[in-house]
Amino acid sequence: MGLISGALTYGPERALEWWRPGMLEAMGYATVAALLGSTLPRGWLLMGLVLALLATLYLLNVSAPTAYLDQSLLVWEQGRFIRFHGVSKWFGWLWPLLVLVHALMQLLKRNHA
Repeated sequence: MGLISGALTYGPERALEWWRPGMLEAMGYATVAALLGSTLPRGWLLMGLVLALLATLYLLNVSAPTAYLDQSLLVWEQGRFIRFHGVSKWFGWLWPLLVLVHALMQLLKRNHA
């Protein structure tokens, strides 16, 4: 998605600006973790999902704005970004909470069954 987003926002010549030297190594680790995680029972995966979402939401809310926030806002204001009239912002705020509620409901359902 970074490739498509970069191409739509900044043009095809800068589509790979997000790529950094350690990305391939990180993608390899993520693939190994996903393969190992796929062997775990569903309850463990749901607990891992809940913990990962809570940690991510915490880090997102306590971190400072990125250094590129002003540049991104400037590009958006100039109309070079696909606008969804706030729907994408609301979806960005709501999806982690919806996934968290769904995972907790699945865990509760498994414990009562």
